Amino acid sequence: MQSIQMSVTGRLMSGKSGKLNSFQMTFYTGPIAFATLLPFAFITEFNIFVESVTNKPIASLGFLLGSCCVAVVYNVVLFQSVGTLSSVGTAILGNVKIVLLLFLSSLILGELTGWSANQFLGCVLTFASAGAYSYIKATAPKPAPAPAPEPAPAPSQQPRLEGPGHGYIKQEGV
Repeated sequence: MQSIQMSVTGRLMSGKSGKLNSFQMTFYTGPIAFATLLPFAFITEFNIFVESVTNKPIASLGFLLGSCCVAVVYNVVLFQSVGTLSSVGTAILGNVKIVLLLFLSSLILGELTGWSANQFLGCVLTFASAGAYSYIKATAPKPAPAPAPEPAPAPSQQPRLEGPGHGYIKQEGV
């Protein structure tokens, strides 16, 4: 689902009908996401939310506002990366991030000894694939830039049009 979102976002941010920036994308997608997720949140978390608001109203409000701020920042960063890297580059970056977080948390917590060969192979494949993608993108031939239009001649170099209909009246004897 997120890959569809990134592809649509990439199209909208680089569209020919007008480019949207990351803040505009967040502004337009926020209400749609809210309306889509509200029924599920109401069904699954309404009782927990009411209990939390009645027991700790300030903490609940702080948690809700903090979560909203984090969501806005996340969306802006996501849309910026899609606009900069493309949807494929952003997906690869997300995969590398997840694998790196899993690897570092296992390394810090001393759980690497419990990893299987498949987990190590998955890490190696993720990093090798990201490196290969970066190499291919960096070495791909760039399209030739469009030729620049010739500048208009300076007003003193432009020919003077004489005669009727050209706005210049030739005076006799001058």
